[in-house]
Amino acid sequence: PLCFPLPCRARAVAGDFPPPVAPGAPTSYLDVVWDKGTKLGIGLIAARDLAPDYVMIIDADDFVHRDLVAFTSEHAGAPGWYISRGWRYSRARNVYRSLRAFHLQCGSSYILPFAAYGVPADASVAFSQAQVLDVFGDRLATIIGSHMRVVQWARHHGYPLAPLPFRGAVHHVDTGENHSGGTLSGWARTLSPTMQQTYGIPSRPPAGSPVPEANRLRLAIDTPPALATSAYKYLQRTLFSMVTDDRPRFDLRSHLAHL
Repeated sequence: PLCFPLPCRARAVAGDFPPPVAPGAPTSYLDVVWDKGTKLGIGLIAARDLAPDYVMIIDADDFVHRDLVAFTSEHAGAPGWYISRGWRYSRARNVYRSLRAFHLQCGSSYILPFAAYGVPADASVAFSQAQVLDVFGDRLATIIGSHMRVVQWARHHGYPLAPLPFRGAVHHVDTGENHSGGTLSGWARTLSPTMQQTYGIPSRPPAGSPVPEANRLRLAIDTPPALATSAYKYLQRTLFSMVTDDRPRFDLRSHLAHL
């Protein structure tokens, strides 16, 4: 059972998949793709019963624009969208900043037709991870468990995604649970009422600090290792933006031996 309440329109699908690594062992990106991909695969199977037109995979700690669903309804039949511009928000600092190449930095960035996932009619939410892999194949590593090559894959499979014409989501960092180690340093604006209302972000100033004036600029300086990491990730995003290949970056079948 869940240990927290859900909105009345939300449906939880419980699973009992084992952890991707042994307790205390380091978790690689491949481990994350396997764990995340197979769990999301079960979610997609459950979503089939709702007959959705589109699906957007969202990280649990991120936020989306309040008009996102209305926009997709008004443009029904479109091949889908990706979020090229969004925001990065640090709840620890209670600040936010513009984020370009959003879809290469945050997984909460794609709206695909449900048909693109190829969910078969006989797939069950009781499937094992091995069965989920059999059902989705390369999709599991390309557009479900990972987000770096979704635009390329979609284009090659008949879904030319368009950039969403507004900042559709907020990447939430500094939570202590971001496997990517995402953080927000440098100049940023304090959380404003408009941002809260538009994206449903709860107000939470840093512990022990007075509530800062909305939209006031604040500065945080990175440590040299953090700056080096940021430079590496910038180079990585630049290279990925040039990639045209839609083949999966990982062979998830290597995980079958551990089941």
